[in-house]
Amino acid sequence: MVFTNIIRSLRRVIHKKFGGYRRFLLVLLSTVIILYVVRAVVEGDGSRHVWDPKNTPAPENKTDIIPTHCQISCAQGQLSFYIKTGEKSLEYATGPTICFEGKEYMSDKLNNVGRGFNIVLVDAKTKRVKAAKRFDTFLDDSALLRFLKKEAVEDDIVLAATYDDAATMLKESGRQWLGFFGSGLITRLKYRENFLMVGAKALAEGNAIEYYMASNGKDPSFAPPIEKAGCFALPMGPKVNMDNAVAPVLSGKDIEKGERNENCGLPSACAEDSVSAAVFTGQGNEKKPSICINGDIWMADKTNDAGRGFNIVVLDPTTFQVTKVTHMDTYDKDSTDLELLLDSLDDGDIIVAVVSDEASRKLGTGARDALNKVGSAFIQNLRFRDVWYFVGQKGIQGFSRIEQLSYSGLNDQWPKPLEAKFCIPRTIPSSRIMIDAEMSRNEPRRQFCTKYEGYTEFCNPAYVDEQLKAIPISNTDLSGNKIFQTPIIIVPGINHNAYVNTLRTTLMQPGIDVKYVAVYWDEKIPEYGELAGLFGFQHFKVNSSTTYAEQMTKAMKMAKALYPTADHMMFIEEDLLLAPDFMPFMAQTLNVVTKDESLAGSFAWNINGWYLSEAQLEMLMPDVSRAYRTPFFGGEGLSGLARKLFLKPRKTYLDTKTQSLRLEYLISKDYEHFLTEQIHNSIVLKPSQIIECIKGEAQPPAMSHLPNVPIVIFYQQQDPKDYRLLLKICQCFGLVIMEDGQPRNMHRGMLRFYYQNHDVFVVGTQTSYFDRLTSMGTVLSSTHFSEHDSHIGKAAVASA
Repeated sequence: MVFTNIIRSLRRVIHKKFGGYRRFLLVLLSTVIILYVVRAVVEGDGSRHVWDPKNTPAPENKTDIIPTHCQISCAQGQLSFYIKTGEKSLEYATGPTICFEGKEYMSDKLNNVGRGFNIVLVDAKTKRVKAAKRFDTFLDDSALLRFLKKEAVEDDIVLAATYDDAATMLKESGRQWLGFFGSGLITRLKYRENFLMVGAKALAEGNAIEYYMASNGKDPSFAPPIEKAGCFALPMGPKVNMDNAVAPVLSGKDIEKGERNENCGLPSACAEDSVSAAVFTGQGNEKKPSICINGDIWMADKTNDAGRGFNIVVLDPTTFQVTKVTHMDTYDKDSTDLELLLDSLDDGDIIVAVVSDEASRKLGTGARDALNKVGSAFIQNLRFRDVWYFVGQKGIQGFSRIEQLSYSGLNDQWPKPLEAKFCIPRTIPSSRIMIDAEMSRNEPRRQFCTKYEGYTEFCNPAYVDEQLKAIPISNTDLSGNKIFQTPIIIVPGINHNAYVNTLRTTLMQPGIDVKYVAVYWDEKIPEYGELAGLFGFQHFKVNSSTTYAEQMTKAMKMAKALYPTADHMMFIEEDLLLAPDFMPFMAQTLNVVTKDESLAGSFAWNINGWYLSEAQLEMLMPDVSRAYRTPFFGGEGLSGLARKLFLKPRKTYLDTKTQSLRLEYLISKDYEHFLTEQIHNSIVLKPSQIIECIKGEAQPPAMSHLPNVPIVIFYQQQDPKDYRLLLKICQCFGLVIMEDGQPRNMHRGMLRFYYQNHDVFVVGTQTSYFDRLTSMGTVLSSTHFSEHDSHIGKAAVASA
């Protein structure tokens, strides 16, 4: 009955006040919408209220909230704020504004705002502003991290506004630390977007007052500004435990002392004003690092938590007592803890540091700079998985002399671990000039080796960081010699490792000028061009050829166009290694070739055979080769001739001490006189001394015991073209015989070669060098062979 009366009364009120149910429902719906809009604009949970000053009028009840720019009244127990992020476009730029408790602390007017994060820090207890700073997180976030970690204590309030771009270098650690101030939206912030917040240190994530504005997509895609005013009370929400947020630095009784290691492994005690030390960087992720000071282990696997990243021991310079020990994992966490530790040290404090496993991933610029200030020269070069040890000092002048760095291998292989024992003095030895590292990273070479396979030695992890640089001239007598401006043309073949060695031994020539070295490579092997570039040589693509000779011909034509004024050029064929004295030797032969028109050029390689110049000009050839030919690869290497030429051991100045040479006597007007005198003063090798060798029944005669004068062998000829016995003599001494059996590189029918430290002249009876009056009875002839032996010899010549 009572319920019925209530319904009737409500019905009369609806009809009297609203004229029916339809109008009543319309009013009710409108009220709900208004309340929703107000709640969306004005937030409040009883302890905070936030609104947009542009779109929301001040509430009528002035005792609650009265928004005006900066001058904002709040309920008792609440704190007021006004924040507007920066605004920027191609036409104009306006910096952010931050007000707290009715006072403006950051703005364009105060000239203290800038790109990145602009932050006001407030003491939660006194409500006084402790700092107003800007942090350019477009470049780096380490300064912001140091500020949040060091200057802000638990419960301190931060008011933050972005300007321009604050996201580019705001890394994971920076976003994580803003999360420790209550932010839940900071993970969304991207390039040129806007963000503001009011939070507190140790506030649980998502409990800060915060707003985020994405880009509107317009060029240059700056996000619209955010403007908020409001009131809030403390505490702002639940808190989080931050005990593990900062790496612990042990001191005093908290430091654990490990095992005893007398003198840290040194054979004897250090001097009175120094202390023994030993460091070990660990081995990959299997063996932990260690630090020993004064015979005690202070960092190890089970001592003070040594491990991945930085392991640091700090010493008092007066007493050598360990004052601080810490392990900072900069692979997993940012390096600002390391910066704060170094900032906290007293002048003179000694730092012993070891990097193990991986420490570069989150090692910021600020930490590298801080280590540089205490004496590190190499920390700037630390990369992924590199290991490093260092002894520095707060206040050091220059760079410490106790530092070493070991680079990771190709494809991030673990580096060679570092282990060292030394004495640490009270003042760390230093140098004003940055000390060169024993090894520096060769990044272009690493990239090449990652890209291409098969370069066994060149890409060996033990050598991949060797620098490829020309060597200064060592012989001052050759300074300014024309040979160093004579172009060197390299035409590689198909053996890529031999090609590397050609480039390497060319670059090793003292005084080489790389701009006069040009490599002409087959268009089908582009990596050859990249490889030449690593050595600093010019390089050019050549259209593919069917034979190497054709490739060489093309290279010669292109080289002439590249060096049109060159009088001479040096051509390095495939698979050659140059001797250390190659350039000095070529310098002397250049002088001879220039003065003697009968010479076409000179060889650096002695084939122990013959060579015929089609232009009827002769070529100089060294007694001992200044180049070494590596074995052929491919079809050419299957021939007997190739095996004789290139697989036969021969003497070169790659493995023989070089000799001082004077080659002026080789000029034609002097050479004939020289040869005549040499042959006249020679020891004649009689037929009886070589007949057994020629028959194949004995080794060549020994000559090392003979006086240091030339040796001459005379042989019988029926006519100037009769070389049958000459071929037998060549076979005896192991000289190379060409397949057509024709002599080459003979001088007027006379052959000269070098054997057991003697010049050997082989002179036929039909040459101008044979003197019948003095040589009769010493001539090797067919009569010295039996009829059976002679028949065999002739057959051999015929089939040669």
